[in-house]
Amino acid sequence: MDEYVQNSINVRKSTIYDNYHNVPPEVEAKIDDIFERMVEFGEKYTDVIAFENDFQQSDLNKEYIAIFTDLATVNGPDSISFKDSAFNPKNYSSDDLKEMGKRELKEDARYLVKDAIVTELHKTAIERDQALRDIPVVGEIIQAKRTMDMLGRFRRRK
Repeated sequence: MDEYVQNSINVRKSTIYDNYHNVPPEVEAKIDDIFERMVEFGEKYTDVIAFENDFQQSDLNKEYIAIFTDLATVNGPDSISFKDSAFNPKNYSSDDLKEMGKRELKEDARYLVKDAIVTELHKTAIERDQALRDIPVVGEIIQAKRTMDMLGRFRRRK
């Protein structure tokens, strides 16, 4: 089997098992059957693009998509299972969640304040630069310096 076709199948498989770790045995048997047939389907391809195009049109793709419906039905919309390493709000008390929220708000506030300061400094620098350019001799000197810098950079590229 082509390496890229195998990777495509593996990605589909990991999409299921990485997101749903409470797969019931009857659904797992169905998943295994679909992936066995998917491997058989993929063995005749040497090009992953041709495999993907044909797979999208096949009934096997419809069965693969139906797996997610089965998993959502089994787990229910409110009980989507999180991996142990992922954030699961059910593992935290309400006080812990409040503290996490406060920390996030403080970080967001710091970011917004820093962003506002940088924006003001940038505006001030632009205004100062414009004021310097309006002075007759100084403005010409600044423009000449910038032109020389630009020509120097252009010459170094060649």
